Amino acid sequence: MSVAYGDLNLGSEQGNNRLYNRIVAAAREVCGAGSADIRDLQVFADERACETHAIAHAMERVPSAAGRSQSSAKSSYRSDIH
Repeated sequence: MSVAYGDLNLGSEQGNNRLYNRIVAAAREVCGAGSADIRDLQVFADERACETHAIAHAMERVPSAAGRSQSSAKSSYRSDIH
């Protein structure tokens, strides 16, 4: 799954927060968040581990806004969630 962020200003706190929220939502969708019965602790723990890994992986792939020009920051960027 890809998360688009070309419309965000990653030089701002608001832009970074919106990107993080998109990544979290995508990770939850990919990992099936909410589908596990909370009483099945192993499945619940696996689901949470999947989310944590997916979020960390996606955040590693997001380039830093530092050093980019305003025009390049607005181009179409995407980060993949696995």
